[in-house]
Amino acid sequence: MNGIWLICVNSYTLENGTEIPKGRMEYSHAQFRQSCSPNWRRATEDEIQTKEWFKGNYFNLKYV
Repeated sequence: MNGIWLICVNSYTLENGTEIPKGRMEYSHAQFRQSCSPNWRRATEDEIQTKEWFKGNYFNLKYV
């Protein structure tokens, strides 16, 4: 399946109290998905190659 990696560039809290930290990465199966929030952007190839697994999520703080 093709898709893209997204990275959070600003920490924020959801209405239910869940915090989304800066640097968190998500994989989206929508290949041409536009970010629906200014808090997320498409990850660069370097960020994808150097991502790390931490407490159940991928993170990368290299450029954010």
